[in-house]
Amino acid sequence: MTKRRGMTVGQWVRSACENMRGHLLARRRVTPEEMAEAWPKKGAPTVEWVKCYGTLRAWVYDDAQGVSLKGAAEEEMLAALREEPVRTRLLDGTVVTVYPKGLDALLWFRSRGWLCEWLAVRLEALREAATAGTLDKSGVPEPVTMMARVEHELAFHLGAIAAVATSEGPGGGAYMDPDAEVPEQWANMNPLDLYRIHAAFTEVNAARLDALARIVRPQKGSPDGQQMSWNVFLGSLAMRLNEDPVRLAKDRSLVALLATVRLARDAEPEQEIKA
Repeated sequence: MTKRRGMTVGQWVRSACENMRGHLLARRRVTPEEMAEAWPKKGAPTVEWVKCYGTLRAWVYDDAQGVSLKGAAEEEMLAALREEPVRTRLLDGTVVTVYPKGLDALLWFRSRGWLCEWLAVRLEALREAATAGTLDKSGVPEPVTMMARVEHELAFHLGAIAAVATSEGPGGGAYMDPDAEVPEQWANMNPLDLYRIHAAFTEVNAARLDALARIVRPQKGSPDGQQMSWNVFLGSLAMRLNEDPVRLAKDRSLVALLATVRLARDAEPEQEIKA
């Protein structure tokens, strides 16, 4: 690309960015949200447009080297149907496998996530109050001991989440039991390793749900369209497949069930799951 005569650098960069934006959005290489995040605000200086130009050039290069966004989504669809796990390497070199989970396990993850957030907020509040000297000693007579207990409890639940995420198959395994003892490997895990496991878990569950939406729009009344409850969805699917809904919730990953329904509906639109 060459700068046209009479154009300032800023004008040329903005023009080039406009051209690349149209190309990338037309090919669905990036989402409108990703483009909006990279796009400079109104009145931005030239240096911001230069940064945007670099980002868009990188995306154009990736587009030339790889598959389209829809193509990548189709690969994710196939992975969801096969219930493929992903592997991630921890800091000590250990490789762990993270699995797509069924609805039963995902609901457990949600409740444990809420509990961890509740504990983390209160631990931070205790630390701040202790540092500021505003802690009510009548309510917390031994703040150091209390903070240690909360830290231990939080580590236990985070370890249980990691252990369940790496338990083979769509179920939760033994560590979903409230009385289960979490091995030392998980209870004292490095925060960076927890992050890596969380990223892999998001990839095989949430990211694959996003991939389904790129290929087939959610049907009105479907759970991923947030107009049908999950119990109604599983009950309706169980009736159609002549299966036990409890078994579907525990023995099949949610992304695989949704991928199956989406593909079947796309191939035979007249056959719909009725609530």
